Amino acid sequence: MSADGAVKTALATWVDHHHPGGRLSDVTILKGGISAQMTRYTVLVPNAAPITYVLRSIMHPPGGNAEAAVLREQSLLNWLHTVGQPAPKVIDVDLAGARFGTPSLVLGFLDGAPQFSPHDPIAFANTFACGLAQVHRLGLPPPSDVMLPRQTETYAAPLAKLRLQLGSPMEKNPQTLLHGDYWPGNVVWQGDDIIGVIDWEEAAIGDPLADLAISRLDILWLLGPDAMTAMTARYARETRIDLTDLALWDLIAATRPGNALDQWSQTYPALGRPDITTALMADRMAWFIDQALMGHER
Repeated sequence: MSADGAVKTALATWVDHHHPGGRLSDVTILKGGISAQMTRYTVLVPNAAPITYVLRSIMHPPGGNAEAAVLREQSLLNWLHTVGQPAPKVIDVDLAGARFGTPSLVLGFLDGAPQFSPHDPIAFANTFACGLAQVHRLGLPPPSDVMLPRQTETYAAPLAKLRLQLGSPMEKNPQTLLHGDYWPGNVVWQGDDIIGVIDWEEAAIGDPLADLAISRLDILWLLGPDAMTAMTARYARETRIDLTDLALWDLIAATRPGNALDQWSQTYPALGRPDITTALMADRMAWFIDQALMGHER
């Protein structure tokens, strides 16, 4: 999808400032974004290789504060680079939206793409799980560098209710960095290898099972129950995590779409998966909830 004239004009001005003599080329809105609009663009530089960037414009941020979301994501991405986690590099920030119309980040481009129709769903699920385990092994960023919300505060009321109903009053796993939306659209691949994880705006601190549950539901929607089971088993082997509370976090993950399941399903045709309809997502989510309520096979 082509970007509109205002975005192209703003990007051309950015290129004039950051790459004097360079020329803006190939401006394209990337598919699949809901909370942010992602615009890829290339700068043709005299006597040098072209450079590709991504403009990440925050449209519907968690908590409703786009400026805070940009600051948080900027500081987190900078920290991720210091610890070696593959993620986009922050090039520039438009905190108030004065240049791009909304609070935005200019990011380095990861030269790969998400996969939505893998040729081997089980192998994909295993590698996908290893990517999530890698994120959780990073530990916690220093509060002086990155201020992140705590998952237990975000979901305080439903957590308390579910812990009482499921008879699991205490957390079993150490707190760690959570991506917050580790689904196939936020994992960038080259061939069979993951080369980066993008869109960290929902990052938080909490039980790693919160991330695992979100990933399980997204893999279930995309690839079905066998891939979800394979992904869960591989993640458990990689992390040796306590899965006791997985049912609890599965139930919380199932609340995330709210009334927006139809909106979520509308992203899939553009990703080459028109078979993933609202009806299919609703059916698989009902099964997911039933499995959580009955208790998972460990």
